Amino acid sequence: MTTVGFLTSKILSASPEELAAWSFLKSRKTIRARRILSDNLQKNPGLLKDIDVLWWHFDSSVEIPNVYKVEGLILVLRDFVTRGGGILLSLLAAPYVADLGLETIRPNVCVRTAWSEQSWASDYPDMRGFGSYKGHPIFKNLPGGAFTWSPVPGHQYAAAYYQNVIPAQGRVIAVEKCYIRLNEDRRIIAEYSDGLGRIVTVGAHLYFSSVDKRFKLQRELLTEQCLVYLKTPASTAGRRGSKPPWIKPTFWTFGSAGVEERPGTKSA
Repeated sequence: MTTVGFLTSKILSASPEELAAWSFLKSRKTIRARRILSDNLQKNPGLLKDIDVLWWHFDSSVEIPNVYKVEGLILVLRDFVTRGGGILLSLLAAPYVADLGLETIRPNVCVRTAWSEQSWASDYPDMRGFGSYKGHPIFKNLPGGAFTWSPVPGHQYAAAYYQNVIPAQGRVIAVEKCYIRLNEDRRIIAEYSDGLGRIVTVGAHLYFSSVDKRFKLQRELLTEQCLVYLKTPASTAGRRGSKPPWIKPTFWTFGSAGVEERPGTKSA
């Protein structure tokens, strides 16, 4: 059982998308879900005592709210990660990894607007998701990646990702997947290590309030596997004998034909 703290604030009203993510989390039988108020953390870090992973899913503003920029809160979260905790930052929370001091280049695309891109082919439904290269633990049972969203022009969405830019400190787990094509210039999922813990950012295509349920199972499986992966200490994931049996983490290396293996995950 993984204990996940869903990060929120008593000052900010939760959006329908954020509420939908919380409803999903509460529904998982393998997860013990708890709401964690960021406003209380800096005064009471003990709230994280039994938490394995924190998840901040946010789509309300392209700017990180000031309540999350308080130095005391940032220190508590960094300490949580260095001691072995994990953090999942999704949608417009993805840039928060820079506020935490683990990334120097913020996502250069940060939007909250109406979808205006066209499908990969005329008269075909649009299918978006994530493409790994040779696999990663978050894509277990999702060979090659996952489709998680079918966008409709004019519908509102929120996203924060790297377009034609590579994060300075983060390693790219996945780029955008558009049906049979990969958009390698759009880097959406990244991973950061800090001490014994890690952070994963998922900047787009993870919408729990989506009316189209076609990719609901893939979206939920991917999210749950992100949370399970983040629970495992950075020093053990990918090693033979670690449980659950991990796929060896690999990362995109742009400008070469190969992929980068995570340091410390040598083949047996």
